Amino acid sequence: MSEPVSRALLWLFVINLGVALGAGLYESRIVVPRWIGAAEHWNAPAPVHGWWV
Repeated sequence: MSEPVSRALLWLFVINLGVALGAGLYESRIVVPRWIGAAEHWNAPAPVHGWWV
């Protein structure tokens, strides 16, 4: 594989890894806590219908 193609693939991997890591951090800090009720139990309908259920 030529060097420009290798560098491009490496940069695409780095960008993908950054997006995946950022999305995981966002979900763990912002989205998922809204799905967990005050009693710290999983509210199953909430992810389907929204956090306001």
